[in-house]
Amino acid sequence: MNRFDRMIAAARVAACAVLAFVAATALWSLAPLAAGLRSDVVMSGSMAPALRPGDVVVAVPVDARTLRPGQIIVFRDPAAAGRLVVHRFIRYAPSGALITKGDANTAEDGTPVPRSAVAGLARVRIPGAGLARYWFVTSHTGYLAVAALALLGLVVVATRPGVAVRPA
Repeated sequence: MNRFDRMIAAARVAACAVLAFVAATALWSLAPLAAGLRSDVVMSGSMAPALRPGDVVVAVPVDARTLRPGQIIVFRDPAAAGRLVVHRFIRYAPSGALITKGDANTAEDGTPVPRSAVAGLARVRIPGAGLARYWFVTSHTGYLAVAALALLGLVVVATRPGVAVRPA
């Protein structure tokens, strides 16, 4: 095998490795759904630096009465129907509702969260695994197009006919 063939073979191996990483990240983001867990994409920077837009948070079901201050929870936003929020639980209000706050926010959230609105307790963060969804929802189509072209390029390199990678 000449030098050029070795370079092509190395590029194929690298492309396969990147594609395997992307596939594994997607699997780790979606597999919890099969076990009845939540898997949500962070859509704002309100929890930075702990969570960034495009990260995936896997959350387990939880009884809101067992939460401890400092834990990160996923809840249905009492101020905006249909919206989920991932914020840190700060304390219980006298009414029993939860007071929450984003790490990057200077003040606590304005509306206490009813215990019934708690959807889960965050357990796993998968950095960047939801970037494609984040870019799609936020209309960053340029980033989405570049990522799609990069993946297509990796597939082309990984499946390019020609030089076979053989053990030495």
